[in-house]
Amino acid sequence: MRKHPRHTPTPLGKKAPQTGGRDPRGEKQPRIATEDAPYYEERPSWRFSVLEVVDEYGWHEVESREKLFEIIERLKAFESMTWGEIIKNDTTGSHFIEGYRLTDRDAKKKLESLKVSLDTFVCSLRHHKRERIWGIREGSALKLLWWDPEHLIYECDR
Repeated sequence: MRKHPRHTPTPLGKKAPQTGGRDPRGEKQPRIATEDAPYYEERPSWRFSVLEVVDEYGWHEVESREKLFEIIERLKAFESMTWGEIIKNDTTGSHFIEGYRLTDRDAKKKLESLKVSLDTFVCSLRHHKRERIWGIREGSALKLLWWDPEHLIYECDR
């Protein structure tokens, strides 16, 4: 007769216990460390939480369904580039500008109503000729804000 109980093996296919994003000591572990990478090396993504849909420069002003699809295709094309490629490349016509330099008074008021400092850089993405897509960069994401088909938010001498 045996004095010790037999060892029962663990059933095959049994999963290890899940820790829910914590290490076994109970400390939280980051899943993706993106804070260390400068945003110029990252690809953009889009947020819609502050998208202007009415009033001045609202997206309701997009002239046609076809134009909206063109804009979407342009945003998709930007997703294949890094922020550095978008901003530093003269051929895209895209740039950042401080909010206080915007020439449209209503645009400045809108930034203030969103509690965005006028010292904050806003982004102008060139769609076609004078058409611009405006937003506020947050990390690698751009919070899309305005559709500016006539380049009136920031008029420049070109």
